[in-house]
Amino acid sequence: MVHILTFDPIYKERIWGGRNLERLFARTLPDNTLIGESWELADLPQDKSVANVGQAKGKNIAELVNEWQTKLLGDAKLDSGQFPLLVKLLDANDILSVQVHPDYQAAKQLGGDARAKYEAWYVIDADEDAFIYRGFKQGVTIDDVKAAIDENRLADLMIKLPAKKGDFFYLPGGTVHALGKGLVVAEVQTPSDTTFRLYDWGRVDAKTGKPRQLHIEQALKSIRFHNPNDFETAPNEPDILAKAPTFRISKHQGQPNDKPTVNLGQPIVWIIIAGTGEIRDSSVSIPLEAGKTILIPAAVDKIQAVFHSTYTYLEVKLLS
Repeated sequence: MVHILTFDPIYKERIWGGRNLERLFARTLPDNTLIGESWELADLPQDKSVANVGQAKGKNIAELVNEWQTKLLGDAKLDSGQFPLLVKLLDANDILSVQVHPDYQAAKQLGGDARAKYEAWYVIDADEDAFIYRGFKQGVTIDDVKAAIDENRLADLMIKLPAKKGDFFYLPGGTVHALGKGLVVAEVQTPSDTTFRLYDWGRVDAKTGKPRQLHIEQALKSIRFHNPNDFETAPNEPDILAKAPTFRISKHQGQPNDKPTVNLGQPIVWIIIAGTGEIRDSSVSIPLEAGKTILIPAAVDKIQAVFHSTYTYLEVKLLS
């Protein structure tokens, strides 16, 4: 029987990570480890989320895609044979590298295992002076970028934006970016782990005693010089945060005892940012709490949800 799903988190140690997922979401993290990423819903060759509820408990997302097929996906298309969404929680206790992910055109030109990646960040928690880098200042050229890399001044060419709780940033493929320190974000993206580093702030990995690998050649081939309008949503759609080629993100907020409605028929993902409550279908009931990601398959025909407190959640719809 098809039913709503949650999955066990997959924790990733990162040089820039921290322990904030314990503080914010009462998670039990691996001891003595800097956790930078918690993969909440993933279907990549090296990591596949395992369901932890209902009859699907113990099955990974790839097995469920194979078993439920259109009952899970509706008209949404697989991405290189995999579930077409990757959801993470990121804890940036230090600044991330300056990096870029290819768009579909660049990924095709690069070949090999390069895969397109469109992503978005919703800021869950932020230090007072937190910031991100997104895109280049007007007039910057690829030759400027090459010179700045050689002279260790790449950040001087980038647009630096303040980042506070509740902010949202869309990063289409080809956008050079860096997540600043002191931020915890929900990241929604296409299912790709293709990342090309341009600059890593002179950082040395304490475990290896060496700088992390850069990918200058691939990164330069992936860069797109976006217009500021490329990051914005139409003003007549105030609830829509971003429209990527394969998914759409909207934000929903409300008060205690609200009962949100869900337009079923296509797969939907909820990422709970704040609040408590309950969501149920005909066979499964799942508590709603901050940090939880819920997948509602296309064939689920009835959902009941209620929040017991003031709430915020992101809704991600997969597009056909």
